Amino acid sequence: MRDWGLDLTPAEFVDDFARWSAGPFAGSVELVRSLHGTIRMGCLSNTNPAHWQQHLDRWGIVDYFDWTFVSHELGMMKPDPEMYHHVIRTIGMTADRLLFFDDCNDHVLAARKLGIRAEQTRGVSEVQDALVSLLPADSTAGRALRSLPSRPPGD
Repeated sequence: MRDWGLDLTPAEFVDDFARWSAGPFAGSVELVRSLHGTIRMGCLSNTNPAHWQQHLDRWGIVDYFDWTFVSHELGMMKPDPEMYHHVIRTIGMTADRLLFFDDCNDHVLAARKLGIRAEQTRGVSEVQDALVSLLPADSTAGRALRSLPSRPPGD
């Protein structure tokens, strides 16, 4: 830890690092839960085992996804094109049938280069707004979205 100028033991660093993840954005669990079963959804995340385990154990949001693609399990990260190719192959749809949201513009641009419909969004309300604009109002998913508060709390 001295190389990084940290006054921590390795065990203290690992403990602090594991607690670093603050959890899902406010309103994200409600949004994903409301859409569960109305559209197929996946999670594509650059993460590590310690933080991913928290998503599994503490927050429950992962339970609402049909697929999860996590960097530490796959050995690749966004914006590596192979990460997106893996998602396309696994889901079994053409790239143009997928919709991808990310807060990082480099990740969005990489997805677009492969033909994926990708939108840069920051926060749950931007994801919700994008989905409302893209999904038909009379679809099951459209009705589920429109029943949620227009702005998730704390977003």
